[in-house]
Amino acid sequence: MHDELVHLTTIDNLILDGDLRRADGHASAGFVVCHPHPLYGGNRHDMVVAAIVEAANRASCPALAFDFRGVGASQGEHDGNGAERLDVAAAIDLMSHVVGDLPIIVAGYSFGAATALTVVEPRIGAWITVAPPLGMFSTPPVAAHDHRHKFILMPDHDQFTSIADTELSIATWTNTTLTVLAGADHFMAGQFGTTKDSVLDELVSQAIASVS
Repeated sequence: MHDELVHLTTIDNLILDGDLRRADGHASAGFVVCHPHPLYGGNRHDMVVAAIVEAANRASCPALAFDFRGVGASQGEHDGNGAERLDVAAAIDLMSHVVGDLPIIVAGYSFGAATALTVVEPRIGAWITVAPPLGMFSTPPVAAHDHRHKFILMPDHDQFTSIADTELSIATWTNTTLTVLAGADHFMAGQFGTTKDSVLDELVSQAIASVS
């Protein structure tokens, strides 16, 4: 499948670039995928973002990866105050036009994973977060105590959040599943585009089952 360049409009009137990957077969959900930190080179073409999009497609689900404000040709700028949650909401709006009443699974990697957890609204069915830097939250993100399922994939050698700290952070969260990716660090070098894609396939399958 080929990516279709799309444009998202945020509630504060910014235009963002995105790539929509449609899928063959009967979709069970739509996916919105959020990229790593804008100030450290993160964009929608990130390797882990691409791996999540491809896993969604293998499950016959369309997926949208987009550039946060100030990244690439997307308007605006990173403000350090969480405005990217408005970008996620705009991506959900666009995906809802693609999948209609089907649930939307919001996924993300690193900064994108943390940002995904700050957005809670009725069209979201579940969250998939890869290497979320949970230490950036002084209090639990709004999704933490939401009844919908949260799937967390943590590398066992993450430089920013240890497995022990992750387990402590999510101990009081609702409906949350932690999967540890052995032999990986935060940057996931060499982890996807290989047979290890199966771990993403399993998380996508679990997320879809949770919203079905």
